[in-house]
Amino acid sequence: MESACAQGQSDRHAAAVYAGGQLVYCDDFGAELRALTPAIVSRRVQGPFLGYLQAQQQRLTGERGQKRIHRPELEEMYEFDTKYAMHMLRLGFQGVELLTTGR
Repeated sequence: MESACAQGQSDRHAAAVYAGGQLVYCDDFGAELRALTPAIVSRRVQGPFLGYLQAQQQRLTGERGQKRIHRPELEEMYEFDTKYAMHMLRLGFQGVELLTTGR
């Protein structure tokens, strides 16, 4: 597989673009990368996904966190920081999908 830089396209930023979970653009290089998915995805991703999800939960509950992160408007409206909750949902859904479909 020839790299984007070797093709003289060193300013390339995306080989595949997703919007709303749907693939909206994929060039030839992106198609090659997507075709490699079965060869590079392993069940070992479960640990890192779970670890990242647990870290987001700890941030949500205040057990872990960055001292300068504070979103009072979200906390006032919902009584918790919805950003961490959305990260948890995204990670959970992505992890389940990756482990069940390989993609």
